[in-house]
Order: sequence, then C-alpha cells, then structure tokens
Amino acid sequence: MPLQPATRNFMIYLQQHPEVRGRIKAERDKTLLYAGDFGSPIWVQLETYKRQHPGAIQLLPDVLKSIAAPPGSLGNMKDHVDDLTRKVSPRDQSVIWKALSGIFASNAEGTVYFSVGSHVTPNKKVFASTEIAVLLRNPNISAVSRELVEYYRRCVQTRTSEINTGFMPGDF
Repeated sequence: MPLQPATRNFMIYLQQHPEVRGRIKAERDKTLLYAGDFGSPIWVQLETYKRQHPGAIQLLPDVLKSIAAPPGSLGNMKDHVDDLTRKVSPRDQSVIWKALSGIFASNAEGTVYFSVGSHVTPNKKVFASTEIAVLLRNPNISAVSRELVEYYRRCVQTRTSEINTGFMPGDF
C-alpha cells in the first residue's frame, strides 16, 4: 500500500534536506530513547525526570521542538509532525515516527540513555522495530550504551517484551 500524499511529501522533504536531518539529534551524551510502560507510560515518567533534572537528557520530541517546521507550515517540526500524524493513517503515522526516530538514533553521539519498560515488541514499539538496529550501526555511541543496545536486541530476538530496565544519567 503506498504512502498517503502528505506522508510521501514529508518523507521527500526529509530526504531533500540533509541539514534538517542533521539537526534531529540530541547534544552529545544527552540522547535518551524510551519505550513501553512501567506502571504508567515511560514518556510520562520522563517528563517528571526532565523537570527534576533540567538539561540532563533530550528526547526526540524535545529536539523536534527546536527545529523550524517545513516551509508553508506554522510552528516547529514537532507541531508539524503532530498535525500531520492526526491526518494520516496509522500505517503512515508509524512510517513517520520510524523515520524520525531512526534519524535521531543515527545521529546520537557518546552516551545514549534508555528507559525501557513493558510491552516492547517490534510490531508495537519503534524502539524495538527501528532504534535498536540503527544504534547497532552507529559508530559514535559509547561502549556502555552499545552493550545495553546488544542486551535490548537479545530481548527483542527472544521475544522478551517485559524488559523493564534503563540507564539514566548518574547510573554509573
């Protein structure tokens, strides 16, 4: 099934603008990837963490807020993506978030942090379907982060969806 026109146009925009793709990154040693839930959705818990530890981590939505929307759109890239994903099919929503998450993971540098809960399967979570594989190809992440990515890869391969582990700043 082909992508809807709005999704296809956004994917073409990303392809034709390497300077935009290059900005879809956290600062060195601040990338945090997340998936699943642990009593509540992980992203809700991370919002609390960010308030308690300002500047310690950066999530993809935070980075998207710092990038201008494509020409002809109002607001920032996060606003644009939210508006776009409200208008397209669930399949296209998945394509959009996989593309953005893949870019974010491929641009990660240094220590990458994780918060991974339950119900993490490739058919439900971008982390399991995209980010792990991209990080495994990223030569710019730390050895500790790479070890954790290998662990997450093994969990996905063995269909262990109740991962419930993470690595946050200060866990050294």
